[in-house]
Amino acid sequence: MNLINFLFFLERKLINSIEQLSNEIIYDIFSCLDGCDVYYAFSNLNNRFQNLLDHASLLLNITYLYKSNSALTDRYERLIHQNKHNILSLQFRDQFFLEKFSRLCAINSSFTHLQSIIFHEISTFRFMVLLVYLKSLPCLSSLTVCIDNFYDDLADVYQIIFHLSNLKYFKLKILDYQVSHINIPIAIDEQFSSLQYLVISHPVYLDELAHLLSYTPKVTHLYCSNIIETEHIIKSEELIELKNLIHLTITTNYLTFDKFEQFFLKLFAELKSIKINCSHHAYLNPFRWEELIKDKMIHLKRFMFCCADDLNDDFELTTNHQLINNFSSSFWMHKRWILTITIDDDKIFYLIRANRYILEGVLYLKKSFFSFFSSESCYYAGKGVRVYIKRSQHTPGNEIFLKKIKSLLSLMDIACMDMDCREMSGTTLIEILYLFPNLEMITIQALASIRQLMANKEIFYRFLEINKIKKIYLGDTSTDKIDSIFVIFRHVQIFQMEIKDNNNVPLIVLYIVKKIKKNIMVKIQKLCLITYEAPDNTMEKLKKIINSNNSLSRREESCKHKLSACLLVCPQGQKNIENRF
Repeated sequence: MNLINFLFFLERKLINSIEQLSNEIIYDIFSCLDGCDVYYAFSNLNNRFQNLLDHASLLLNITYLYKSNSALTDRYERLIHQNKHNILSLQFRDQFFLEKFSRLCAINSSFTHLQSIIFHEISTFRFMVLLVYLKSLPCLSSLTVCIDNFYDDLADVYQIIFHLSNLKYFKLKILDYQVSHINIPIAIDEQFSSLQYLVISHPVYLDELAHLLSYTPKVTHLYCSNIIETEHIIKSEELIELKNLIHLTITTNYLTFDKFEQFFLKLFAELKSIKINCSHHAYLNPFRWEELIKDKMIHLKRFMFCCADDLNDDFELTTNHQLINNFSSSFWMHKRWILTITIDDDKIFYLIRANRYILEGVLYLKKSFFSFFSSESCYYAGKGVRVYIKRSQHTPGNEIFLKKIKSLLSLMDIACMDMDCREMSGTTLIEILYLFPNLEMITIQALASIRQLMANKEIFYRFLEINKIKKIYLGDTSTDKIDSIFVIFRHVQIFQMEIKDNNNVPLIVLYIVKKIKKNIMVKIQKLCLITYEAPDNTMEKLKKIINSNNSLSRREESCKHKLSACLLVCPQGQKNIENRF
């Protein structure tokens, strides 16, 4: 039971004293806390807790922090010495704490239940010494190591790791690593490791990776943070078939798609999840990915892909850029893998992932909101590309910037656009929207005033003639900005806005209803307001306002308008509360 579930458990059971909890639940609570904190808090509190602490079934997670106070140091040392056999995990924030601990006791076979060790920022020499002692730990199954720098061959490190017979998880991160070769031979005579999770968080050449993987036929999860292409020709016998691999995560800026496909082809058979982070344009080919997934990754359930591009003077469209729109074909829509393009300063990120992971802008809205607008299914999972423009070169009249994004985005069917306007002029906003006459959905943070939006009247009135936007999400704003929305976006049917001042909720709803009655907002059908807290009588006020509008609509034959609305109350750290009115 994690801590969140435990708190809900207390709430349901109306438990107001820890003494009411069973021993099993108390042990669950202890497992979420640092072992030393548990002893400091509960030692000698009463007989029951002292017995719990002395019991052999209590296993401790220790983050070793050296205490300068001598009395605390004595208690700390006594705790470690007396409970070595009960320590489940050890974590050292840096080498200073490790050295202090080593003077206290050696990490050896006396730690009979020790399963996990984490070393942060340890030196190469110290780690190599410790590796010798780690062999004696009978239950060690997880080892995470962060080395501050390394300039030698890593072959010896991996050779020792592969010989730790019970190890299931290993992560090696090197903060300052000058790329050098890992001279490790192909495994022979079944020199196989027990590893199931391998995290390589340092640069590795492709041929070296092939040799490392020859030792890990049982690996199920593989993470490589920086794969580098090699001139070495990798022979087919050097490529082991990892029949147990179900999850693959790689980052590479120096590996072509051809080499990637050639190398990992034998690894794809049982894959259920793959994450790729790259900067090579060849990976932007949707047809190639589709064929690869259909033929070689038949069990794949989760696909996440990110390719970075520079929006600079050298930016040019390639053949693969012209294929990007096909990431919204029926194959990708059926999989519910959605393409989002983010323009952030001088970078463009092409991101593909399941739509439940798309959290920016319009798509961050909660499931309750989507169920409320269930008739508008395209709002959540429709065909087309999502575009998110964050910080960018948003200067008025920046024709170069506009030309670049127009050349790229004009190749695609844009389903929705998310725009952060805090550093964008009103003119630039209208100029960007004018580029996409078929756009139906947008989300806007920090909308400019109507006066700023009309700064370039020629382009403004052209946009009014062509715009078809029907769905809008608006960040925290005032009533004058609502006026701007309905002056500019005359076809809006679905309107959602965030209101940080909860006292304004009834006033804003009343304001919109009055506009509807005056035939100013005649097309709006659905309204959703998001606030962080609301007074108890808010719902009653809103119901009266909405019912009044709908009653009026029914009485007037000339007015067919009926407004549906909901309020989402989202207290920070709590569940969203949905109310319809």
